[in-house]
Amino acid sequence: MRKALVSVLMIPLLLLAGCGEREAKLEKTFSDFRSSLNDAGSVAFRAALTVDTGGAAADYTLDASYDGVTTRVTVAEPSLLAGVTATARRGEASVEYGGVVVGAGVLCGDGLTPVSAVPALMEALAGGYCELMWWDGDLPAARYYAGEDTVVTVWLDDGAPVCAEFSSDGQTIVVCRVSGWTVKPAADTDEAPMTDEAPITGEPPTTDEP
Repeated sequence: MRKALVSVLMIPLLLLAGCGEREAKLEKTFSDFRSSLNDAGSVAFRAALTVDTGGAAADYTLDASYDGVTTRVTVAEPSLLAGVTATARRGEASVEYGGVVVGAGVLCGDGLTPVSAVPALMEALAGGYCELMWWDGDLPAARYYAGEDTVVTVWLDDGAPVCAEFSSDGQTIVVCRVSGWTVKPAADTDEAPMTDEAPITGEPPTTDEP
C-alpha cells in the first residue's frame, strides 16, 4: 500500500519534470535559431503572402534575401508586379523598379505593407523582443513585437521558419508562408557574420511617452 501511495505521489513530479524539459527545449530551439541566423553570412527564401486589404485578400509571392543589414525582396507574383524590388535597411524601406527608387515608409505597425512585411519579419527574428513562446502541437511558436501596434507570430519546423502571421489590434493582417529557407555560412561570403548575437527575448519596445 505504501509503495502504491508513493508511486501515485510521484506522478505529478514526473509530469512537472517533463513540462520543464519541454519548455527548456522550446527556449533552446528559438535561441539556437537566432544564433544561427545572426552567425550566418546570408539567408534566402520564398515568401507567399496573403494580405488582408480590408474585407478582401490579396496574394503575393516574394523572393527574399537577408544579410543581417539589408533585406531584399523581389516580387514573383502577381505578374503585373513581377520584378519590383524592395530594399529595407535599418528600419527604412524603398521600392526600386527600373532603376527608380520610391520610398515605402518607415517599418512600423501602422505602416506594414506587403513590401515591408518580410523585412519586418527578419528584424523580429534576428533581434526583436519575444513576448511569448509555446508549443503548437509539435511545432515551436513564438510571438515578437514588429512595431508599436503590431506583433508577428512565427512557427518553426526543423530549425527554419515555415509560417508567420502579423496581427494588429487582434486582427490578422498578413499571413506569410516561408519555403526554401537556405542559409549561406559567413565563410562563404566576403563579409563578416551578420550581427552581434542578441538574446532570444531581445529588448522590449519603448515609446516616447514620459
